Amino acid sequence: MLSLVHIKHLIVFISLSLIILAPSLAETPSNTGLQSPLSANDYLAFADSLALQAKAQHAKGHDLQAFRTYLQAIRTLERCGQSDRTLLLRSFSLQSATLALTDGLLEQYGNSASRLLMLRFLLPLYDKTINTAYALYQVTAKDTTYLDEAFLLSEKCRNIMLTEAIRSADLKQFRSVPDAIIQKQRHLNASIFIYRNLLDAVNDASQHDTMKAAIYADSLQFFQQQSDSLNYYFSKRYPAYYQLVHRTSFIGADAICKQLRGSKKALLKYYCSDHIIYVFICTASTRVMLDIPKDSLIPPTMAALQESMFRGRSGDFSRAAFGLYSMLLKPAEAHLKGCDHIRVVTDSYLANLPFECLLASEPRQGQAFKEFDYLIRHYCFSYAPSATLAFEPAVVRSVLSDKRMIGFAPVFSQQMKDAYSATAGSRRDSLWLSLPEQRWSLRFAENMGEIIDGQWFTDTSATAARFRAMAGDYSIIHIASHTLADVQDPMDARIVFAQDNHDTATTNAYIKASDLYALDLNASLAVLGSCATGQGKSSKGEGMISLAYAFNYAGCRSLVYSLWDVDEKETASLMLNFYKGINEGLDKDDALHQAKLAMLDEATDITANPYYWSGFVISGDTAPIVGLNTTSNKFLWLGVSCSVLVCMMLLLYWRKRRSLK
Repeated sequence: MLSLVHIKHLIVFISLSLIILAPSLAETPSNTGLQSPLSANDYLAFADSLALQAKAQHAKGHDLQAFRTYLQAIRTLERCGQSDRTLLLRSFSLQSATLALTDGLLEQYGNSASRLLMLRFLLPLYDKTINTAYALYQVTAKDTTYLDEAFLLSEKCRNIMLTEAIRSADLKQFRSVPDAIIQKQRHLNASIFIYRNLLDAVNDASQHDTMKAAIYADSLQFFQQQSDSLNYYFSKRYPAYYQLVHRTSFIGADAICKQLRGSKKALLKYYCSDHIIYVFICTASTRVMLDIPKDSLIPPTMAALQESMFRGRSGDFSRAAFGLYSMLLKPAEAHLKGCDHIRVVTDSYLANLPFECLLASEPRQGQAFKEFDYLIRHYCFSYAPSATLAFEPAVVRSVLSDKRMIGFAPVFSQQMKDAYSATAGSRRDSLWLSLPEQRWSLRFAENMGEIIDGQWFTDTSATAARFRAMAGDYSIIHIASHTLADVQDPMDARIVFAQDNHDTATTNAYIKASDLYALDLNASLAVLGSCATGQGKSSKGEGMISLAYAFNYAGCRSLVYSLWDVDEKETASLMLNFYKGINEGLDKDDALHQAKLAMLDEATDITANPYYWSGFVISGDTAPIVGLNTTSNKFLWLGVSCSVLVCMMLLLYWRKRRSLK
């Protein structure tokens, strides 16, 4: 039986479908008496009249009707068959006005079906507007005004998709936000939508019903006030959640260039439209926008790259790696001169690609993996889900002496499994019992004590309950375990911990991506040293929604995660070198970069295969961790002690000399 809430959501969805998808009631050039064939001026005139009609509808508060009329105006303008500067300017103005109208439109819908229906129209519109901005960028002699507009539009589109992916998951809790409050917000949005459309219908009727209009207007005002109050409460009480679903400000390309001044760093941001891949390049001295044909060979070449790594075929790998470099990075390199650090914001299927394993020069026939000219020898790479998230000011905290690092390594030894089987009875988790043992993870945990002080939980002590209870107090979180990725439903991806024999629930050994949104971790760095922690659902605009993104929302300012199933032994070696760099005070991206280079320099022809060293990437804030350098601190205290001792000896010597005079 349908509840009142479900009925409201059904009404919202049906209303939205009828408003957007129904045939237009406005006049079209074909029924206005104009002679056929129509001239470009006829289409221009009709598009202008539609734009005026849309503005009038918007002024009356009829935003959905205005949106539909704007779309019709855009389609009419496209039929002009011209592409001169004047028409481009008119198209861009009309497209921008339509997108501006929709900035708050998605907030009116309380159910994901209605928002997804609206996104069917928004995403192509973002593509069109960015295409027009790029065309204006070209015809205006690279006027950065239009580059900046296109950049901001790409950031807005990314944010809409990221937000919708999170909201449509229907999580029970967003980092301590009560589910009842989130449901209340959704119900208010649905009520606002319903009464706004009822009021529109009454106002548009041939016989105006004043009493009904007054009732609907009062109801609409009531629910709008309730929604405004709730949003204000959210912004103060739950700022992280509010920022996630109500972000209105985005960083611009010019602001990024200012942040990069005085450095050798660059931003490389990709945006995949239907037929073109746009590349935004920001450095300390310039910002540029390029277009790359959306070659149909890119996805299969990426698949061939991974397949050749997994199978150890150097010839197949070299062709794919150099081909992807030629298609994706080489066109931008002329604008990267002098830069040695690149922050990459990928889009769609590109999120699975570690750029450092691509080849900067054409390989010779018969070359082995160790002989290739990898991009890692030219640049230090880091990644981010969006430019706004990448360049937001990071919160820098000092590390408490007893709260530096916490690690979890369940190991999954046969002894653990036997003990669990003996007590589990009929509730045995066969999947957990089938997971392979991780002996190198245990050795890694034992060796980490010599690098960074911390608390490690291994074997049966590495439980999910302990992670939930303790991880929020530490600056570094490391998980060396198994990951069960779910490409179809990324929110169901799970990290596996030790079975808690005191907990009778069959799910006590797992933490899902959806669970992480309720945690408050506050970590400077999280390292997900298990298989495929970065795998997720890759969609247009949103990049990769995965466990890694969930950790980011939970409060981890930077993450190291894997793009594929990794080798346990080589991962342990890579991570030890990485943490040595972290302890020495290196930037996080430099620490991972140097660890990969060290591994590559010491590799054999087999382990030089990028499968072993390029699977881990870093995303987020790359600044060093303040106050962590225990080795430097020891030398500092030793130096201070020696200085004090020398001063005391000099003082005693001086006093003795004076006493002899």
